[in-house]
Amino acid sequence: MSFVATIDSPATGRLARLVPPDGPARVLATSTLITSVGFGGYASGSVLFFTRGIGLAPTQVGAGLSLAGSLAIVANPYLGRLADRLGPRKVAVAVGVVQVCALVALLFVGSFAAFVPLICVLGVAESAAFVCRGTLTSTLMGPEGRVRVSAYLRSVLNAGFAVGSLVAGVAVWADTRAAYSVLMVVVAALMIVGYGCYFLLPRVAPSPAVSAERKRREGLRNYPYVLCGIVCGTIAVGDSILIVGLPVWVVEQTSAPKPLAVACIGLNTLLVVALQVRASKRADTVEGARRLLLFAGAALAAACVTFSLTHNLPTAGVVILLVAGTVVLTMGELWNSAATWGLAFNLAPIDSQGTHLGAFSIGTTLRTVLGPIVVIALITTFGAAGWLALAAVFVVAMAAASPIVGWAVRVQNSSVSTADTGRDQQ
Repeated sequence: MSFVATIDSPATGRLARLVPPDGPARVLATSTLITSVGFGGYASGSVLFFTRGIGLAPTQVGAGLSLAGSLAIVANPYLGRLADRLGPRKVAVAVGVVQVCALVALLFVGSFAAFVPLICVLGVAESAAFVCRGTLTSTLMGPEGRVRVSAYLRSVLNAGFAVGSLVAGVAVWADTRAAYSVLMVVVAALMIVGYGCYFLLPRVAPSPAVSAERKRREGLRNYPYVLCGIVCGTIAVGDSILIVGLPVWVVEQTSAPKPLAVACIGLNTLLVVALQVRASKRADTVEGARRLLLFAGAALAAACVTFSLTHNLPTAGVVILLVAGTVVLTMGELWNSAATWGLAFNLAPIDSQGTHLGAFSIGTTLRTVLGPIVVIALITTFGAAGWLALAAVFVVAMAAASPIVGWAVRVQNSSVSTADTGRDQQ
């Protein structure tokens, strides 16, 4: 499928960079926008719903969310395989139905014992939805369009998340169980509409069954491929730095105005919406994705060093460094997202995208579980030295990236050669 738009004027050209082409790409973007508004509302208001609405302790909520994330790590590869075997659209709609049912059921929770299984089901379904969307994007858009469309989807996801956060702000302002319950109902309704858009997509035929020999080399058993996901997930800890670490640092360890912590997150969101598509141009090949991964690691290491310099500086200098560090961090985030798509798609067989994307997601899911804990522990315990330790983590990830990607390419080429030999013998 071609993604070359006809440009009649400069204004049309600018619009084309922000709106995906008509057809499946635009349906995917519409679905992502709607569901991301719901996800933004849920992410921004759910913890307060659980603590102030239901009455759970913050430690109980944290334990439930951590368990849900851990289960998603285990479940994603198998749900990705299911998407290959049954078709990604069918499985995506199914996990959407599960999300809606779990959200509605949470309205009636009154104890920790009832909360844990529901939050685990919801967490696994949310994570599986991202795997299914990636599989749909890859199979519908093909090698020439999947990275570019993924960039569009991330742009609209950030825009929708920001809108959802504002919606959640109304419930937080009211701060009653009724208000939080209405928020959850709105989130569920948005999920119904968003996943309903998938019925407008072409049906994707299930992948044929693979041989026993092929199964021994794919998904979780493709070790360099899984390691590529872990490297990408490690560099994606930049998300945790921005959302968790930086606000704590700004408020507790610098002389900057406290609202600057929120302003930095807003700046990041605007830059992602505006620049993600452009930053992903060179990620449609393995080599291009590898280079962007190195750029991402370098940018995030530089951002951490910049943040480490803001301790005990005058306010004006702190503000300048925090804004500059946020811009550099955002560029690293943009490049890492593009590299993640390029490697995940291109290093996986076209008829086994779901299985492999599920395995690749182990790295990104680990980041969501461990990232906030590691970031907070380092910067609150060691201060500026903690930022330098985070920079060292990114440098190590950069050093590991090229050898691991090279290993994954060799394994992929070996698998292709084996498959070609098998066909020749037949």
